Amino acid sequence: TTYFVRAYATNAIGTSYGAAQSFTTLSTPPAQTTVLIGSQRWTDKNLNVANYRNGDPITYAANAAQWAAANAAGEGAYTYLKYASGDGGATYGKLYNWYAVNDARGLAPTGYHIPTKDEWLTLRNTQPLNGTTLKSNTTDWSGSFSNLNNNITVTSHPNYSLYNGTNTSGFNGLPAGSVAPNGNNGNYGVGSFWTATIDATNNTRAEWMYLFLTYFHIGKDCCNTADQGDGLSIRLVKDDNSIETSPTNPILATSSATSIT
Repeated sequence: TTYFVRAYATNAIGTSYGAAQSFTTLSTPPAQTTVLIGSQRWTDKNLNVANYRNGDPITYAANAAQWAAANAAGEGAYTYLKYASGDGGATYGKLYNWYAVNDARGLAPTGYHIPTKDEWLTLRNTQPLNGTTLKSNTTDWSGSFSNLNNNITVTSHPNYSLYNGTNTSGFNGLPAGSVAPNGNNGNYGVGSFWTATIDATNNTRAEWMYLFLTYFHIGKDCCNTADQGDGLSIRLVKDDNSIETSPTNPILATSSATSIT
């Protein structure tokens, strides 16, 4: 919230005012709920913040032209699946470019970090490699997406019902799609997630993870590393996850709500 203030003094002659000043309060990051999977504690929703950790706003791209412009400037930015901002990312979260991921002001709220490629691989190794246990048990994975009145609607397709998840891990992976550097939306029905790991051979690209119909693997395995101008979803890992102990059955997980202060 932005406040405008000015000092004043009153005496027998009247009231005099100083110059107008303004200040903006920091936004409160949304509370993160987490789930313990193996030895790691993951957030169970896609990231949905509009400010960096220090309170500075992240550039919002409301359309393809604005998204392309942010990438051309090497500027961190976010947008929404099919540019449908009506739900504010409440369901699918926001899509961020890697310039936001790598910004020194910090994209992850205090107490959390964006997982590296190795941390994602650790998660994958606790689950069957088809990814079913990590996917939400909704019909999104067998549906088609459309922007209706600035909100996402999903039309399920019975021929793809076998591709829906069980979510027995509690991860609740969602197919939030992606957006290309030029602003074209694509990959509907797919969960695409940034890692914090840059491409070892090309510093204009970065590693990503890919949750699709019957598999969950490194995006590089199928489609090369991702351009830093791509818009992908983000999950977080709790900083102190190393103190957690693995449940007897790695498929099972316990969840708890963690508020950020």
